[in-house]
Amino acid sequence: MKNKYNMTEEDIIFFAKRKLVDNIYKSANLEGIAVTFAETLEFINNVNTGKISIDDMLKLKGLKDA
Repeated sequence: MKNKYNMTEEDIIFFAKRKLVDNIYKSANLEGIAVTFAETLEFINNVNTGKISIDDMLKLKGLKDA
């Protein structure tokens, strides 16, 4: 079967990481957590900017672990 997407391993890893952040961001908005996509990305990359409250961080961590 022919590979119709022609994605390299780096592209696949980038896509998976991006999709993870996107899923957590959308789930957080459904839960009522007021975070932006950029703040979610920083949280996933373990960067603390101080913009997210402790309670919201715990909720995001729960979404990440789920």
